Amino acid sequence: MDGSTRKFGRVATGALACAALVGSLASCSPPPPKAAPSYPLVDTAIYDDRARELIRERGIELLAHGAQPAWWTSLTELSGNVATIPASGAAGDLQVALALAGRNAKAAATELLGTEPLTIEFVHSACRRTDAGQIEAMVLARALGPARAQVQAVPIPASEQTKTAVGDGTGATGAASPGTPALPDGVERPAWWFEAPKVGDATIEACAMGDGPTLREARNAALAKGAAALSAAAGKSVSAGETQRVATARLPDGSYRAFVLMSVSRR
Repeated sequence: MDGSTRKFGRVATGALACAALVGSLASCSPPPPKAAPSYPLVDTAIYDDRARELIRERGIELLAHGAQPAWWTSLTELSGNVATIPASGAAGDLQVALALAGRNAKAAATELLGTEPLTIEFVHSACRRTDAGQIEAMVLARALGPARAQVQAVPIPASEQTKTAVGDGTGATGAASPGTPALPDGVERPAWWFEAPKVGDATIEACAMGDGPTLREARNAALAKGAAALSAAAGKSVSAGETQRVATARLPDGSYRAFVLMSVSRR
């Protein structure tokens, strides 16, 4: 075999080796990247680019039509100078809907605190489509009021004392007796609710609820019943007690129901 033949053989062998190496590298190369997943549950007919950006920025929970977030409640609550308020607002624009929900939350907080809140923040937020095709923003807000004494109970009207003492089938706290069916309006009671007054060594605690055409009247009715329940448990007249907790709910007919947890010292 002459020199040119040997040289050709070496070139051919090198070419085959390179081809094999290239094939091996190609088989080891990673697969092409997948397309980025689309943002879940965003209906482009309702959520435009601006709304999608707002949803991402604020971590707003997206709900299916008619769905309700797990954190939603029908009750607004007041503990000391902190109010927790569920509120909603609906509009064609998500930002406007959130603004309406915030305005409604602030109004409810002002009513509960008796003054405008110092700060208000959204603990949770969600949005969903309404039957009318708008966007409903749902928020759970926490409002902070000025440090002050607890909400004071109103004096017990004589008629209220008589009504509670005689009994109208609802008991001193205005609640159904154990074993009776749930109230037909289906309004939930606060987690801290209990039926009978609790008599301790130093204090007596009682829960009460009252209805009224306005939130203020419902709260005053509940406070009056709470003071009456404390009087009955203490065996003496209690003109006012310390209000530990307050919760309110809107009834189906547009009126309000208020729940209170009150206490009084036994000394």
